[in-house]
Amino acid sequence: MPQSAFSILCGNAEFWGIVNQKMDVISLNGCFFHRPNATIYFLFDEIEAAVKKAYRYRFYPTDEQKVVLAQTFGCCRFVYNYFLHRKKELWEKEEKNLSYIECSKALTFLKQEHLWLKEVSSVCLQQCLRHLQGAFEGFFKKRARFPRYKKKDQHQSCAFMQNAFTYKNRILTLAKMGPLEVRWSQEFTGTPTSLTVSKDSADR
Repeated sequence: MPQSAFSILCGNAEFWGIVNQKMDVISLNGCFFHRPNATIYFLFDEIEAAVKKAYRYRFYPTDEQKVVLAQTFGCCRFVYNYFLHRKKELWEKEEKNLSYIECSKALTFLKQEHLWLKEVSSVCLQQCLRHLQGAFEGFFKKRARFPRYKKKDQHQSCAFMQNAFTYKNRILTLAKMGPLEVRWSQEFTGTPTSLTVSKDSADR
């Protein structure tokens, strides 16, 4: 059956893939280009829809939530850089790559060595490993350059999956943080499957 390529631009998000004559999506890749600001990115499925949508909302954390967010950003950056260093050393010495499963097991021992890693959501730390794994897969497939270390003065982000937040009646609650004061600037339907909290170097 003949196939056609398509691309969709939605704000700073771009989707591309392949559909057949019946408009069935055969292949789909999503790549989000985050414009740094204090933003939540919702990624959710709509009923009978093959394409996921991303929504951006600004929220205003309390002083206590700002502390937890700063800790979460820092822990995510530490975990990402730690395993990037280990993977980089292994690749340079033996041209081998640590798998996500191997990194996940090592993360358990890392938490025992650095107890402050237990103060933030474990889901965010696991997502760091998945993002790092994806970055290396892009490098090995020659679609991206070698992953770089994250810096404190640059764009910060942390990702939450469904088991790390709740959303009901327009009330969003994150693990370790409680309900957020969100500015719901646009409506959406469906159930959120993941979200990313991010901020820029200007603390927005």
